Amino acid sequence: MSVGATIYEAPPYWSPRRDEWLWKFWHRTGNDILAGALSTMVAKVVAASWYIEGPLTIATAYRNALLHGSNFGDGWDRMIPPWVMAYLSRDSGGLCERHRTSATDQDGPALGFAHLDESKCRNRKDPEYPVRYNDGDIWRKLHRSHVMKIVDLPDGRENYYGIGFCSVSRAISTALILMDIVRYKRERLSDLPPAALLILSNLTDQQWLDIMKKYDARQRNEGNTTWRDILVVCGIDPAYKTEADMFEFSSLPEHYDERTCVEIAVYSFALALRMAPREIWPVTGGPLGTATEAEIQYRKAKAKGEGIIFAMIERQLNSPLSLPQSIRFRFDFRDDEDDMQKAEIDNQKLKNIRLMWESSPNRGEPDGIITTEEARRWAALERIVPPGIMKGVELDEAKLYDIRMWGPWVRVYRDGSILRM
Repeated sequence: MSVGATIYEAPPYWSPRRDEWLWKFWHRTGNDILAGALSTMVAKVVAASWYIEGPLTIATAYRNALLHGSNFGDGWDRMIPPWVMAYLSRDSGGLCERHRTSATDQDGPALGFAHLDESKCRNRKDPEYPVRYNDGDIWRKLHRSHVMKIVDLPDGRENYYGIGFCSVSRAISTALILMDIVRYKRERLSDLPPAALLILSNLTDQQWLDIMKKYDARQRNEGNTTWRDILVVCGIDPAYKTEADMFEFSSLPEHYDERTCVEIAVYSFALALRMAPREIWPVTGGPLGTATEAEIQYRKAKAKGEGIIFAMIERQLNSPLSLPQSIRFRFDFRDDEDDMQKAEIDNQKLKNIRLMWESSPNRGEPDGIITTEEARRWAALERIVPPGIMKGVELDEAKLYDIRMWGPWVRVYRDGSILRM
């Protein structure tokens, strides 16, 4: 093993040193594809549309607080990227802080939100105080009401409470192979000698050293840094041929195909990130599949990769310790194709309900199997129609109070548009 090999060897699972190593690992030179895959996933979450549903006044206030007031005024676009990136590249997950009136304030909705520097935090095996934060020279415990934490593949063992197995941890081996190939190609394209064993015949050590000194001196005098002159070597005895045999310590595998290697790596990174390969690499007719196959992969992966992150962020923000319970935060990441597919499914369900409700005069059945009221309740149960439009269903008293005091029930979208419910 070479001296530098430990640079590319991750600390064992698990310790705070491992998280810091993982964070630095994806920043290393030669890790371009992994870094690009991570940034793609983060960008998808940051750019996703979302809305807050509830009484107009409260929903608008918290939409502005999230979009503009997060991260001490930097806004949503500065709070979400480091939070999601830590989820993807730290086994201990990503952290955000709920701003409250004081350390003893542990009930009710938060006043604001900001990303919490994970490098200054340490995980604790205490559900009530899950994190401790290094505030200068003092470590202080943070109550669960002050912390929002998202972890990828959380470990079920008690000794690893709050620790998971992130995407970068799942992609280390593949990334290391690509980094070695990049380093090898870079060294081969440079004018530096390769790592190899050079055997010279008909030449003494001192003569070789003298030749190299004269050669280096000539290059310095001529100002050559990249393209250099030919190195001329003369043997001791003209009767014997001067030969140099080189045995390289490292080389690419036999029949190496760079494109195939990169595409297999893309598959591995896509698997680690739970995303479609075409999100990382352009669709081709080769190993990554046809455009049609890639489209199917994209639809399946959408509910896994960013879908899991969306669900985790929604759960944290919809906690009674984050937003008031009269409003709900939701990511609006469904596209038109999803809406069309849902509409088709709802239409088929509605046909089945209607068949159960309709009478069959030809069979001597004047009434259907179910009544009109039962059909309405069935449709509401299947979420084909909102329960509120059913006959005889009154508006919840608490919701009615909110409407009278805080305005009509609406959806306030990230872009500022408002939809009255």
